[in-house]
Amino acid sequence: MIKKIAIATSFVASLFAASAFAQTAPIIWSGSISESDYPGAALRKRQQGVVTMKLTIDLRGRVSNCEVVQSSGYDELDAGSCRFWSRRFRYRPARSAENEPVVGELIQQIGWMIRQPCPPMTSNGACVVID
Repeated sequence: MIKKIAIATSFVASLFAASAFAQTAPIIWSGSISESDYPGAALRKRQQGVVTMKLTIDLRGRVSNCEVVQSSGYDELDAGSCRFWSRRFRYRPARSAENEPVVGELIQQIGWMIRQPCPPMTSNGACVVID
């Protein structure tokens, strides 16, 4: 499910918000990104920008929900980012005080740029630059 949420600020800081019982944030376990991952329709239209997503990470470390909390301004980049990230990346789930896996949430940014450097992003930022 992809849901757009308008946020008044131009920059969303890195955020960890998990269930009331979480003591640690989810951590990326595997996944990679390259130029070939740039959403094809967006690339053909020369669309670029940064997408900020709120990810829910389930007990198995998979993305169970992705919400676009700050749009790139292009539906192809926004929807493509959630689809791509949900399929490609796996996490170590958040942990409770008893070290049991719990559902967690985090903010992830991904930049899609064409012949331009990536703008500053949060510590959870990834960027693809097409030359």
